[in-house]
Amino acid sequence: MRCTVLATAILAIFFLIIPLAPRVGTEAQYPSGPTITIEYPKTYREEIYQTSNVPVKVDVATYELVTGKKAVVNMYYSLDGGHIVLLSFSRIKDSTSYSGTGTLDNLTDGYHTLNVFSTDTQGEVLSDSQQFLVNTTFRYPTILLSPMNTTYYSKDIPLTYTIDSPKYVFYQLDDSQDWWKEPLEGNTTLLGLSEGQHTIKIRASDENGVYSKQTANFTIDTINPTPAPTPTVPEFSPWIILTLFTTATALTLLAYFKRHKH
Repeated sequence: MRCTVLATAILAIFFLIIPLAPRVGTEAQYPSGPTITIEYPKTYREEIYQTSNVPVKVDVATYELVTGKKAVVNMYYSLDGGHIVLLSFSRIKDSTSYSGTGTLDNLTDGYHTLNVFSTDTQGEVLSDSQQFLVNTTFRYPTILLSPMNTTYYSKDIPLTYTIDSPKYVFYQLDDSQDWWKEPLEGNTTLLGLSEGQHTIKIRASDENGVYSKQTANFTIDTINPTPAPTPTVPEFSPWIILTLFTTATALTLLAYFKRHKH
C-alpha cells in the first residue's frame, strides 16, 4: 500500500514538473533583445578608406513583444564627439529589422570614431561605436589582369595581377565570407567554377590594413560553344575592279587582232 502511494506521489510530481521544464530548441527561435550593428564604415583593421567621403550603414534588429511590436523611432550618429545627425532609415521588408544610411563628407586623414544610436517606441536606446581610418595619400595600386569583365568558356580561370609594392594580396569570390590570401609571386587559378555569373574582389594589404581594391564581374559558359567567327566577304577596291576590266579588255582586243590577222 505504501509503495502504491509513493509511486502515485512520484508520478504526480513528475507530471507537474514536465510543463515547467524548458523545451529544447524553442528558446533559440527568439533573440534575447534588440541589437544595433555598424555595417559601414569598416574598422581600421578591415579597411583603410582612400576617399574623404565614407558611407554609413547601420542595422537595428528589434523583436516582437506579447503586447505588440517594437518599432524604431529614430536612428542618428555622432562623429568624433560632434553634433548629432539623423540617419535616413526604413524597415526591411517582411522583418523586424531596420536599416539606416548616410554619408560622412569631407573627412580628414587619420582615425575617426563613429557613435550611432537608435530609439524605439518603448523608450529603449541602443548604441554602438566604431573606429575607422581615412588615408587619401598612401596607397599600393593593384592591377587585376584576369578575370576580366567578360564571358569565359572554361571552368578554370587564371587569377593574375600586378602590384607595385611587395605586399599581400587577398581575393574574395562571390558571396564567400572568407578572403583568400595569395603571395605576390603566386598568381593562381580559380578551379572548377560553376556555370553562370561570378564576382571577384581583390585587395592589396599589409600589416596596417587595406590600401586598394578592385572588382570584376564575369560569366562562365561551357554549355554553349565558343561563338564561331562571322564569315566576311572580301572587299574589292575600285582599283582592283579597274585592273580586271582593263585586263579583260586587253585580252579581248588581242584575240580580235589575231583572228583578223590570219
